[in-house]
Amino acid sequence: MAVAGRPGDEVSLWDDIKAVASDVLHRYRATITHHHAVGRDHRPAYDLQRPEPFALALRAAKDALDPHHILNPGVLVD
Repeated sequence: MAVAGRPGDEVSLWDDIKAVASDVLHRYRATITHHHAVGRDHRPAYDLQRPEPFALALRAAKDALDPHHILNPGVLVD
């Protein structure tokens, strides 16, 4: 993808584009990802889409299976 910008600002530009795209998708009740492909890049949008009871269940499972939060920290839940 070719876009205008200053060399060295690519990550910042990506973050801006990603935020706008995520906002539009959320506004129209679309999803940017599915629970098995969240990753850190999609996490903010996933937090908006994920039902809170599901988040509570994920946190409880993570606390039980990974009490020190070593495995994949900050991806699906904190």
